[in-house]
Amino acid sequence: MAVRTLQFLIGAPVVIATGYTGGNSLYHKFDSDNTQLLYIRNEVNQKVVENMKTVKKGFAPTPYLPTNPIFQCGMGFLFKFVKGVHYAEEYVKLPDGGQMKLYWEEEGVKMERPKAIIVVSPGVTGGASSDYIKDFVRRGADNHFRVVVIHNRGIEHPLLTPKTHHAGSTDDFGLAIDHIKRGNPGVPLFGFGISMGGNMTLKYVGEKGEDCPYSAVAVVSVPYDITICAEEMARQPIYDKVLTKNFVNGLLSPNVDIIRKLEKSHGLDIERGLAAEKTFDYDEAITTKIFGFKTPFDYYEAVSCKHWLDKIAIPTFCLHSRDDPVCIEGCIPHDKIEKNHNIVMMKTKRGGHIDFFSGLSPRRWWPDPCIEYFNFMFDHLGLYQGHSEQLRDSEEELLHQINHDLPDQTNSAVNHAEAK
Repeated sequence: MAVRTLQFLIGAPVVIATGYTGGNSLYHKFDSDNTQLLYIRNEVNQKVVENMKTVKKGFAPTPYLPTNPIFQCGMGFLFKFVKGVHYAEEYVKLPDGGQMKLYWEEEGVKMERPKAIIVVSPGVTGGASSDYIKDFVRRGADNHFRVVVIHNRGIEHPLLTPKTHHAGSTDDFGLAIDHIKRGNPGVPLFGFGISMGGNMTLKYVGEKGEDCPYSAVAVVSVPYDITICAEEMARQPIYDKVLTKNFVNGLLSPNVDIIRKLEKSHGLDIERGLAAEKTFDYDEAITTKIFGFKTPFDYYEAVSCKHWLDKIAIPTFCLHSRDDPVCIEGCIPHDKIEKNHNIVMMKTKRGGHIDFFSGLSPRRWWPDPCIEYFNFMFDHLGLYQGHSEQLRDSEEELLHQINHDLPDQTNSAVNHAEAK
């Protein structure tokens, strides 16, 4: 097999091949002209790239749609592709009196034995009602996963304290994960994040390291270096304006009275925040002031997940389009990815930002490889057996407690029935 060494993106020699060779180098394997895989060759990663059909086949965009990634974003925003997704809602109370909200897909709640729970972290202006989130939730439920969507403070529910959230609020995020885990003993957890929710997910996973409660994660269209993405966003004024206005209308406007309590003590510029048409302006007026960052660029640098990629200790699948108009390819820290054997990155030539429309009847393609990755990891990691053992242990512990609390005569009857 022919192998050639090139200078590619990260400024260091890497191997590019159409098959596999020995060694433990980072491999860039081209399945087609449209797909590129980055990973360290090991047993798990080899099985991922060899067994996942969506990875082997690659992404093929809808042939008659314009390839302009901004058009793809507009199509994803304006057109609704998903119906029939319903949620059961739950609040998570936080130690400082604040709250977050969980949206549990109803069919998953009714499952007696789901494969696992997928915890979804949406984009900065997205949520459980967003069409792209419902698309993923529906397909997760169809594959017998219980799916829950996390809403940060103030997103589609009222703030109880003036504190909001930012792109790296993993303190709140971790408390929500702990709450989910406590309420579902013995059920494995998978993490999924998209766009800024992917940044939150990867930052959290890296911070937790070996202690991460997730068994595996998948992310799509992540702003690995938010500074680079913010600079690119500034070059897309229409996109920037739409995103900023959605965020202002979704968080600041409905909660302005309670947030205004920090106006004097923290130096917030509420009126500038309400009028903002650029992400940078909003963050300078509101976010940096609430959380104590000197400038928006200090904030972006501090919370970018790039700093935690080398600490990720669980299987991780990253999907990214090389024509993403905001999270451009240059934001990907290839030097960190090439050193972590837990990460498989799939890059497509087309797809835009969180779109990836495919097929003659356009549908989002990106949920397919993510769900397939979770199915693969569920089988590969032996989570079914572990799930059963954990459930059995929980049931035995509960039965032991019941037996301990029962009167002697009844307790004997229970033990006798068990012996039979």
